[in-house]
Amino acid sequence: MQRALAILALASAVHGVNAQPLISLKAGLITYAEGRLQSADAKPLAPHTGSLHIQAGQTLVTRRGRAELLLAPAVFLRLSEESTMVMECDNITDARVRLEHGSAIVDAVEVVKGSVVHIVVGKSVVDIRQPGSYRFDADSSEVRVYDGKFDVVREDGAAIALKKGRMLALTAEAKPQPFERDEIDRLQRWSARRSLAVAQSNLVSARTTHGYGWKRFARAWIFSLYSNSEAARSHPAPAPVPSGF
Repeated sequence: MQRALAILALASAVHGVNAQPLISLKAGLITYAEGRLQSADAKPLAPHTGSLHIQAGQTLVTRRGRAELLLAPAVFLRLSEESTMVMECDNITDARVRLEHGSAIVDAVEVVKGSVVHIVVGKSVVDIRQPGSYRFDADSSEVRVYDGKFDVVREDGAAIALKKGRMLALTAEAKPQPFERDEIDRLQRWSARRSLAVAQSNLVSARTTHGYGWKRFARAWIFSLYSNSEAARSHPAPAPVPSGF
């Protein structure tokens, strides 16, 4: 009960500075969005940040937009333009996302012990169990590890460990290969800017929620929304990241 009351108090504190309250027990919350998004049936989506979940069985298509979703406390999926993803399971400790088209980056700031995030590309499954930065490209059937490590289970059932600075083509008998981590594109630049915004708002929300219990748990859920609040915008911005546009 104390834990639930603390989370409610934290959400109310954020709401008091013009941010949206956030209490979520499922994966798939859209924490940030740009441009045009739609569902699988081409129905336009214009989510107010923090008000729309992509629930189990639902599809999100970005078209000319981009979207950031919360898959677990402090685990973000950032979807590029012209991408399609299906939320196969929205269990907060066992989320499962299928990337059908386009590209995505998973930024796992923290991973709660005992939880796992599954990313499906083609007929391969990646299990994310520890912090790191990971990239998935459905159209080229490739996965990359910028930081951290994960296991890839391919169609033939073979499990391959992939670590920092390595990539893997998800084809039969392909082996991990090194890649140049300094070569970046629009998706990586955008993800870097979002990471900076999240880090900044994390500090702001920590100050705002000081004195409440369970602040570390709840902070992972509120800081992305808080980055769009008036209080967060009033603080100096971090060093800019080149946009590449």
